[in-house]
Amino acid sequence: YLPLITRIKQWSDRKKKVQEPLIKSYIFVKTEEISILEVLKVPGIVFALKYLGKPAVVREKEIQNLRILTTGESEMISILPIKELIVGDRIRVIRGPFSGLECEYIRMKGNYRVIVRMETLGTMISVDIPANYIEKM
Repeated sequence: YLPLITRIKQWSDRKKKVQEPLIKSYIFVKTEEISILEVLKVPGIVFALKYLGKPAVVREKEIQNLRILTTGESEMISILPIKELIVGDRIRVIRGPFSGLECEYIRMKGNYRVIVRMETLGTMISVDIPANYIEKM
């Protein structure tokens, strides 16, 4: 699975929508641990991400979260900062195109952007969503 997002790229004479990977250099392969050597033989695959010396396992829920992120459109609505949330709180998006996304609250960025982290992937993904679309788990 290769999560792709659409971005608008600006050239000197035009703008164009292009798709690019959400997380550069990552492709997700559902396989048994014993089959990883076969995956590594595929042209373009350089290595398997490891955690504690073993191939990293990405839970199905994390893949579902990526699917939610890459199929929705972000929304920018003016909001007040979320004061009751603290770093590390588990949150769930309850409305809008990211509905169902579960993640870790990192911080507010200005009045528009909620910065969240998806645990297993160890990467930061910023999502623009209104505060009333989020609930603490």
